[in-house]
Amino acid sequence: MLKNFKVTLNLNYFSIGLFITYLIYFFYINLKFFQLPIVEDHAFRQTQTAITAYYFVKNGFSLAYETPVLGQSWSIPFEFPIYQILVAWISQLTNLDLSKTGRFLNLFFTTLTCIPFYFSLKVLKINTVAIFFSLTLFISSPIYSFWAGTFMIEGAALFFATSFFYYCQVITYANPKNRDYVFLSFFLAAALLQKVTTVLPVLIVMSILYLLHFYNSPKKSISSFIKVCLAILFPLVIGYLWNEYSDTIKLQNALGEGLTSKAMFSWVYGSLADRISSKLWLDVIYNRNIVQSSCYFIGLFFIFLSLFFLKDRCVKRTIFIFLSLFLVPFLVFSNLHIRHNYYQISNSIYFSAAVGISVVYLLDSYRQIFGYFYKLAVTIIFSIFIYYNYAFFVSGVLQNKIWAPNSDIKLTLQLTNFVKANTPVDSVAIWLTKMGWSSEFAFFAERKSLTWENNGPLALDMITHWNKYLSKKPSAIIFCESENQISNNEFYASIKNHFSDYSLKKIGDCSIFYSPLSISN
Repeated sequence: MLKNFKVTLNLNYFSIGLFITYLIYFFYINLKFFQLPIVEDHAFRQTQTAITAYYFVKNGFSLAYETPVLGQSWSIPFEFPIYQILVAWISQLTNLDLSKTGRFLNLFFTTLTCIPFYFSLKVLKINTVAIFFSLTLFISSPIYSFWAGTFMIEGAALFFATSFFYYCQVITYANPKNRDYVFLSFFLAAALLQKVTTVLPVLIVMSILYLLHFYNSPKKSISSFIKVCLAILFPLVIGYLWNEYSDTIKLQNALGEGLTSKAMFSWVYGSLADRISSKLWLDVIYNRNIVQSSCYFIGLFFIFLSLFFLKDRCVKRTIFIFLSLFLVPFLVFSNLHIRHNYYQISNSIYFSAAVGISVVYLLDSYRQIFGYFYKLAVTIIFSIFIYYNYAFFVSGVLQNKIWAPNSDIKLTLQLTNFVKANTPVDSVAIWLTKMGWSSEFAFFAERKSLTWENNGPLALDMITHWNKYLSKKPSAIIFCESENQISNNEFYASIKNHFSDYSLKKIGDCSIFYSPLSISN
């Protein structure tokens, strides 16, 4: 008895020590890149978030917040901007650079997620070793090591969703107090408003589990059931009202109709073919996620062994719940997960927990076979997992942080720096490039913009009939050549007709037609 107790105690210390050690590295590797412009992977989405915070700083808060990339009106709201408001407020309060503030706040929220997740596992009666190994797998996973330090809403959304998950466990499996229902409702509302795709799958899974638990409970509490229904209904109503409001605001923009929730429904959810495709199951779920965060198939192997051979039904149920929370988002928002490699921030944490719990409990169930080598086996296996995560991040993911060799990024910064230096502060610009309606140009140039692809009749119409999209004449028109571009003859003829007095600056394959500053620098 005493020897086994010492082994368990030592493993507790080892798991906690491993978590703290990697947490320090987690902060180090992200703080190291804080000085870089937000141009690494998915700069499109990062700058779309950042530009909202920028205009909060500049103009103050507004429900119809500005994301000025598609012309008048400048507002095309998607999520309720909780994270962006906090970034703007902290940046103003501390006088810290906006990009660094956004990076740090995302890192802070991602790290803070460990707290509700830790207590969720405690409610589920998972032992300390498995909890801290699961948390270490979470923060060492390449997807979190990379995205935690970017300018994204994902960390805040994950924290709100896992906090909601914690209160789901309390209400379902513990003895809830009235405040627990209030907090469940609060965090669900915050998660739905911040990013509905992060929490909706959790809500689906936990609602099913609660109903099953309620149905099978010998002492059914109708009052508790009513409280749960009200606690969930209230945030759903808030989320619905915000969605309707944001769609109404989008319709005020000439290009906003295609961005409403109704217009984007099929694009967001995907098709049945997407859900059964090898691209989803092999490329996204396995190669992009399982391979990266569980040492190829080894973590998955432990999960399957645990589900088949563990005798503790409660632990098996917990592993199955986490596996479900990992897989359901892929089935609900299939197309989003296929197209965006950062969407798995919402659910990869649950896979880490499934792996951590499976390894510890499976090895523990065969402790008599391992004998004194039990501690060594657990230590070696988790050291391999953590080292693999670290090695995969350094060799396969970290290079996305190093932007200098990328000619497209250099060109973007050259173009935006020129426009920023040679046009009035309150002016607007038209950007026609191969990058579509990316916010990168408007954010780095600090100019409200009309941004679109450099091909098709719509792009040409933005030049010939610019007053349909803008309330005042643009101070700059940037046109970058690429395949399927606007006919050069048509483009230059339109420029000659409407902007004949503008100067021309060539940078790479891009032409900048601009009206010089009226006040010399």
